[in-house]
Amino acid sequence: MLARQADRGPGPFTFDEYLAWEAEQEEKWELVDGYAVRRSDRWHYDAATGMAGATYAHNLLQSNLLRHLGNRLFGGPCRALPSELKTRSPTGSGRYPDITVQCGRSKPGDLVSSEPRILFEVLSASNTLPRQLRLLDDYQAIPTVEQIVFLEQDRPFALVWVREGGGWRRSEVDGLETDLSLPSIEQALPMREVYEGLDF
Repeated sequence: MLARQADRGPGPFTFDEYLAWEAEQEEKWELVDGYAVRRSDRWHYDAATGMAGATYAHNLLQSNLLRHLGNRLFGGPCRALPSELKTRSPTGSGRYPDITVQCGRSKPGDLVSSEPRILFEVLSASNTLPRQLRLLDDYQAIPTVEQIVFLEQDRPFALVWVREGGGWRRSEVDGLETDLSLPSIEQALPMREVYEGLDF
């Protein structure tokens, strides 16, 4: 099962039914296999306290990406956006990536990214391999997505997928002295900037 039963909400939903239902909720939910799943289930979960939430490292990585990507993209057609904007996959899933680089035009009231180009996920203990693979399937199915980046919290390390022709090429970026190449937006981020403020 992709989510704990306690975290799975009602369904099955169509995507539009899910949007209408989630709009009435107090927290964010994703759509997986037709069912609503708590977004917080993909964050850190502390079994000792029973509390879930995003860690300091998770939040700092998001903040660093928004700041450094935002500066590089200023004045161009692409924007770095936080995890409040959904993506819609042809698999039927609705997700909240940690960071979305969106290119193209959107309306101010849009709830779903119109043209996601790069999707970032900051991994945590609850991001088990089956969940990571399902996320990857959902993201790779989105036609406009050209790059997917999974970042680890406890070391400067990224798994990167780049769309090439009819497939995907996977690579690793390891260490603070390396660069995270983002060819789909003709940029590169030093890993030292991505992990700025974290001590290992």
